[in-house]
Amino acid sequence: MAARIGVGFLLILGAANATAQEPLGSRWAAVEALPPESQDRLPRAAALLMEAGDFGGALLLAERALERDPENLELLWRAASISVSLRDAGRARRHADALWAAVQDRASGDREWQSAALELERSADQLEEHAAERVRLLRRARLLSGGIFAVLLAALAWLLRADAAGRPGSGKVQEPVL
Repeated sequence: MAARIGVGFLLILGAANATAQEPLGSRWAAVEALPPESQDRLPRAAALLMEAGDFGGALLLAERALERDPENLELLWRAASISVSLRDAGRARRHADALWAAVQDRASGDREWQSAALELERSADQLEEHAAERVRLLRRARLLSGGIFAVLLAALAWLLRADAAGRPGSGKVQEPVL
């Protein structure tokens, strides 16, 4: 679902059509040519890494750019959608909430931004539900495996005790076998 949101929203913004003709390498060289203090350098690098499929790097750069400009809707969207793609529920929730708040703060309240923010909120909710379910199942599995281990340990102790009771020299009288 996050990929569908990402592709559709990029088309809405027009960014995909504007950069599709240039190869990725030349666009990366253009980003590297920007001065390090440029406000545009980190967001453009994050967009290129996301397009190249390096979602972890894109998320890191988007979060660094958000430190400079925390109200940038495009960066908030990028960070939230990458977090959903990476199935990081905590980050997805944090960035989706920030995106929703930033969209609500705007007077115009663009429909595209509102729908994207709502979709990311829903995705973050689903990720949190799945994460809670995984934690619950993991706890259940740990309890079950601990119980199985305890039963196996008790059975081994019982077998060792039974074996020791029947050996010569253990103080027990052994029945003759006929």
